[in-house]
Amino acid sequence: MPMGGSWRLATVIANTLIRTNMPMGEKDRKTADLIYPELSYAIVGILFEVANALPPGLPEKDYQRALSMLLTDRKINFAREVYIPITLLGKLVSKYFADFVIDNKILLELKVGPTLGYAHARQTLTCLRAKNLQLGIIAYFTKNGVQCRRIVNENYKSEPSLTH
Repeated sequence: MPMGGSWRLATVIANTLIRTNMPMGEKDRKTADLIYPELSYAIVGILFEVANALPPGLPEKDYQRALSMLLTDRKINFAREVYIPITLLGKLVSKYFADFVIDNKILLELKVGPTLGYAHARQTLTCLRAKNLQLGIIAYFTKNGVQCRRIVNENYKSEPSLTH
């Protein structure tokens, strides 16, 4: 299949994975409500490219490296291993390192394993809240390919407008 065809297929698959389970009519209305849809689809498409190009069972760092290469190739801004301090009363309680923050909008966590874990979702939500990001994506690289899960920060506060 030519590159353009596989990209369209990845977009269709991403669209299916990213939408929530709603009746069909409501899904169509919710399309406009998706958070960063173009960037999300691009990320998920790249994740599928990585999963299709690399064998299953590699260490997480190998998938991170491959993803970094493709994000750079597509000229998508990102930061790797982003430090996220968790504080209380100005004192450090804990710290996390997010695998990626993409375009200062989406936190992306990569995992290698057979299932989507609740603990991973909870940790991603904690990081989203600490960084005040609205959307997180957890990508699980399994022996059957990659699975993606969206995590939405319901406590997200958009930055106040700087207009007068």
